[in-house]
Amino acid sequence: MWRRFWLAPILLFVLAGFVAGGYMYYDGRQQPPRYMTAAVEHGAITATVNATGTVNAVTTVQVGTQVSGIIQKLFADFNSTVKAGDVIAQIDPALLETKVSQARASVASALAAVEVAQAMVDTTAAAIETVQANAESAKANVEKADVTRIDMLRVLERNKELVRRSLLSQSDLDTTQTAYDAAMSQLKATRAQLNAVVGQLKSAIAQERLAKAQHTAALAQVEQAKATRQAAELDLQHTMIRAPVNGIVVSRDVDVGQTVAASLQAPTLFLIAQDLTQMQVDTYVSEADIGRVQVGQMATFTVDAYPDRTFNGHVIQVRNAPITVENVVTYNAVVQVANPELILRPGMTANVSFLIAERKDILKVPNVALRFQPEGVRPGRRVQDRETPQGGSGGGARPQEIQQQLTQAPPGHVWVVGAKGKPEVRQLTLGLVNDTHTEVIAGDLASGQQVIIGLLAPAKSTKRSGPPGFRPGRAF
Repeated sequence: MWRRFWLAPILLFVLAGFVAGGYMYYDGRQQPPRYMTAAVEHGAITATVNATGTVNAVTTVQVGTQVSGIIQKLFADFNSTVKAGDVIAQIDPALLETKVSQARASVASALAAVEVAQAMVDTTAAAIETVQANAESAKANVEKADVTRIDMLRVLERNKELVRRSLLSQSDLDTTQTAYDAAMSQLKATRAQLNAVVGQLKSAIAQERLAKAQHTAALAQVEQAKATRQAAELDLQHTMIRAPVNGIVVSRDVDVGQTVAASLQAPTLFLIAQDLTQMQVDTYVSEADIGRVQVGQMATFTVDAYPDRTFNGHVIQVRNAPITVENVVTYNAVVQVANPELILRPGMTANVSFLIAERKDILKVPNVALRFQPEGVRPGRRVQDRETPQGGSGGGARPQEIQQQLTQAPPGHVWVVGAKGKPEVRQLTLGLVNDTHTEVIAGDLASGQQVIIGLLAPAKSTKRSGPPGFRPGRAF
C-alpha cells in the first residue's frame, strides 16, 4: 500500500521533468531574430519640394509683321546677335510703293480742290461787294425819288388851291397831277430796284457760305488724303522688319519667298531673347506643395544636358494663376538664375528642388526606422508634444529654442537592439522631415547609435515541430 502512495508522486515528477526537458530541447533549437540597423547621424537636414519646369529667357520678344506680302530678304538667322533697330527681314515693297504714289496723287488733287474752292470764296466775296454797292445806289435812288414825290405833292396841293380860287387853269392842274403821278411811279420803280438788289445780296451771301463750306470740305479732303498717304508710307516702312530690342534670335519661322498675311493676329516671324545671361525657370509645383514655396527661397535644379552639374537660383515670383492639365492643378513658381556661360538654353527641362527649411548640427534618424514595428510588440507610452526633452537632443539647441520647436513637433519612436537581442523602444519628439531622414528634437538617442530599420532573418526552428504532443513556445 505504501508503495502505491509513493509511486504516484514519483511518476508525476518524472512526467514534469520529461515535459520541461522537451520544451528546453525545442526552445534551444530556435534561432533568435536578426535585425537590420542604421546609425543615428549628427549633422544637417534639409526639406525640399521637388518640381519640374522649363528654362526660359527672362524677356522674350515676338517679332511679327503689320503688313502682308512676300518675304524678299532675310538679314538674321538662328543665334544671330541683333541690336534694336537692325533690319532683320524685308517684305516685297512694290505693291505698297504703288499705294504710296496713289496716296500722294490724292493729296495733290485735294490741294487743287482747295485752290478751286478758295477761288469760289473770293469770287462770291467780290460779288457780295458789287451787290452791296448796287444796293447802296438803289437805296439812294429811292430816297431821291421820294424827295421828288414829296415836292410834286406840295406843288399839286398848291395848284389845287389856285384852281379853286380860279387863279390857275384846270390844264395846269392836270399837268401837275401828271408830274406827281410820274414821281410816284419813279419811287415805286426805285423801291423795286432796291428790293431786287437786296435779293441779289442775299443770294451772294448764300453763295459765299456755300463756297466757304466747299473750301472747308476741300481742306478736310486734303487732311484725309494726307492721312492715307501717311498710312501708306508707314506700311511701306513696315516692309523693313526691325529688331525691337537688343538680343539673340532664338527662333526664325519664315523663309525667303514665303507669303505672310497680317490679319487680326500678326504672325510671328522671329523670337528674340533680350538677355540670355539671365534666365528663369518656370516650374510646375503641385497644389499640395505650393503653400510651402515662398518668394526669396533658394532653389537648385539640373538639366539633362548637364546631369552632373547643379544650378543655383532663387524664387522671384509665385503666380496665382492655376495650370490645370488632365485635372491636375499646378502653379508656376518662377526661379531666377544667372547664365553667364550661356550654357542654359530656352526650352530645357529642369528638375527643380526648392529649399523649404534647413537644420544644422542636429540628430537625425532614417525615416524607415520610424516605420519599423516588431511583430506582436507595442511601443508603449510616447513622448507628448510639450514634454521636456530627455537624453540626446537636437545638437545643442538652447532650451527656449527646443521648447519653441516642441510646440509644433509630433511624437514618434524607434527601436534599438537591447539586452538579449530583443528590441527596445525609444520615444522621440520629431522635427523637420525630408525624403530620407527626420530631425530628432528630443529623445533617448545618441549620435552613432544603431536603430532597427528592418528584419534581416525571421525566427525559425530547425525542426518542423516540437516533441510529439507539445506546441512550441508554450510551457506548463
